[in-house]
Amino acid sequence: SPQAAKVQDLLDPENPVPFEEIYLPFVTVARQKLHSLAGTACDVLTEKAHTDLERNLLRRLFHLCAQALDLKFSVLRATRQSGLGRLLESLEQTPSRDLYRALVEELLEGDLGDFFQEYPVLGRLVGTIIDLWVESVAEFLHRLEADLAALQQTFQPHTEPGRVVAIKPVFSDPHNRGHSVIAVEFASGLSLIYKPKDLGLEVAYFEFLAWLNEHSG
Repeated sequence: SPQAAKVQDLLDPENPVPFEEIYLPFVTVARQKLHSLAGTACDVLTEKAHTDLERNLLRRLFHLCAQALDLKFSVLRATRQSGLGRLLESLEQTPSRDLYRALVEELLEGDLGDFFQEYPVLGRLVGTIIDLWVESVAEFLHRLEADLAALQQTFQPHTEPGRVVAIKPVFSDPHNRGHSVIAVEFASGLSLIYKPKDLGLEVAYFEFLAWLNEHSG
C-alpha cells in the first residue's frame, strides 16, 4: 500500500538501525496520531522533513529496546545454532542474517505481544515515548504554521520561505516531555533553529533593565 511504502522509506540502507523493521509499526501509529492531532499544520513539512522526524523517533525506540532485543536474539542463536556453527559464522566475511530475519518475522507475526508481556515496563515506556513525540512535534508544527508570516518578515522579507524540506532533530537530548532543539531548513534555503523554551524570565529581566535605564540618575 502507499502508506506501507512511505513507512519503508524510513529504512536507510547506508545507515541501518538494528531491528528497525520491528519499530516500523510503532512509527506508523505515531504518524497517525500526529496527523490526527496536528491536522493541516502537517502540510508545512515536505515528506522528506516528515521522514527526518520519524527516523529520529525510530532511533529513540531503538535505544530504548536495544538491550532486550539483543538478549532475545542471543537466546535464539544459542537454541538454534551450535557452538561450531557460531564459530564458523564468525569466520565468514559476511555473516548469515538468517537468524536475524527469523527473529524479526516471528516478532512481527505475533510474538511481539509476548515480548512486551515479558518486558511490560519497556512496553509502557515505548508507548510513553510515542505519545511525547506526537505531543512535542504537533506543538512544533502548530507554532511553525502560526509563525510563518512573522518568520518571513523577520528573516526573509522579500522571499517566501516555502515548506520545510529538512529537519535535523539532533541538537539536544529530549527533555521536558520530549522537547528538543532542532534545525529547520526551508525550500528557499532559509535555515533556522527551533528551541522550545519559555522566554518569560528573559522578557521580565530585560524589561527590568529597561526600567532601570529609564530611571537611572
